[in-house]
This record gives sequence, structure tokens and C-alpha cells, in this order.
Amino acid sequence: MSFCFVLVFVFVLFLVSVYPYNEPNSILCFKFWIDASNSNIFLSSAADFASTPVAANKLTIDIITAFGDIKEAQVDINQDIVSIVVTSVLNSIDLKDNDIIGITESVVARAAGNYVTVDDIANETKRLFGDNAHITLLNPIYSRNRFSMILKGIARGAKSLTIIMPDKDEVGNPRGVNPFTGVNIEEYYKDICISEHCEVNICHEVEYNSNLKNLIDCSLRPKSSMSLKCFFVDKCEYGLLGSNKASEDKVKLFPENGQGLVEKIQ
Repeated sequence: MSFCFVLVFVFVLFLVSVYPYNEPNSILCFKFWIDASNSNIFLSSAADFASTPVAANKLTIDIITAFGDIKEAQVDINQDIVSIVVTSVLNSIDLKDNDIIGITESVVARAAGNYVTVDDIANETKRLFGDNAHITLLNPIYSRNRFSMILKGIARGAKSLTIIMPDKDEVGNPRGVNPFTGVNIEEYYKDICISEHCEVNICHEVEYNSNLKNLIDCSLRPKSSMSLKCFFVDKCEYGLLGSNKASEDKVKLFPENGQGLVEKIQ
């Protein structure tokens, strides 16, 4: 029996298919896309997907396979992704020792159906800080995908926000105009708060102070006891950390028990 490795990748994979077609240690990744109209996830090979027109309501997740055609399968929200991945792989290719199956965390989380809405975030904000609170957000990531819906929910649940935004975020994105997207993230975040009728003040630098009232440390490695991990602790051990925008009113939480998933597939 072949022994393969199964990985759940935290970020969307950008891989180059340079591995020999029939040799061990190749990397196998799936091409997933989401049909937003009926909340389905589809799995197919890169070759199949390249020839398939993609409508505006479909979100592409991943691209590369080093093996050739993978049997297409449809994965509905809350379906067993383990059995679907295993069946699709075993019916399509001959796995060899040390082959690697790569699955993005985004697909795992979507299949798990672990979502929260902007209203849910607003209600959680009120639960943590009370009604009409002034809240300080420290060091948010400068990303529409990673933070815009979180900010929208917090702004909806608060009276006013102070957002502390250094020149660059933790991963190097600039505070002003992003050279790749052309979006001024400072103005974008400000507009989100205004649209939610939340007063907003943006500060560029501040000495860290854990005694700041109603502080939410949005850092990946928070120093404060109050961070994005404190939200929805009953739904996800990471809270809102690692979440992604799923729609204009919904956020997908980071998947739970990734280790258990890969062990079952393996």
C-alpha cells in the first residue's frame, strides 16, 4: 500500500508544475471553484478547469496538478470532504510512496460550513464590549479579503473606532495606496466605518499600551489578552484570526482540526 502525505495549505497555492509526471515526491493539488449561486464547491483537474468558462459568481481557489486529470466531484457545504478527496484521487491516479496531496484551507473551511455574518460579528462585539462602545483596533492587516468584513462587523457593533495603522502591516502591505491593487486601504477602511454610521479616527503610530480601554489587538501574534481570537470561541479556536471574506455579509472562519482531517485522508 502506498503511503502519501496530505497537507492542508494555509494560503492559496502558487505552484509551478516542474515535477516529473511519473516519479515519486510529486505534488498533487486540486483546482477548486465555488459556485456562489448554490454554495457548491467543485473539484477538478487544472486541465479540465482551463477549458471551462467561469461565470462571474464563481470563485477560483487553486490551480496546479502534477499528475494529470483528477476525477471531478461536487462538494456541497457540510459534506464529507475526506471521502470526496479520497475517492476522487484513488479513482484518478496511482499514488506512489511519498506523494503529496495538497488541499487549501479555504476549501476545507468552506466544506465545513463554518461561517459567521457581519451581523454575527456586530453582536459578538456588543457581547464583548457592551453597547455604544468606543473600541481601539491595533495593527490590523491591510487586506480587503482578510479584514474588511471583520472591520464592517466591529464598526456595526460599536459607536466609534480608533484604528492604529503603522506605515506597513505585519506582512509588509503599505498603509496608503497598494501598488498592486491601487486601493488606498486607509481610505477604504475609513469608508467602511462611515457606511456603518460609526465614528472613526485613524492614528498612524502609537506606543503599545495594554491598558488602552477596549483594545482589540489584531496582530497575528497579539500581545494583548483581547484579540481577534476572543471572538466566536465556541465556533473556532482561532476566532476571527485567519478568516476570509466569503461574501459582502459573510466571513469564512479558519478550519478546525486540520490535523485530524489530513490523518483521515492519509
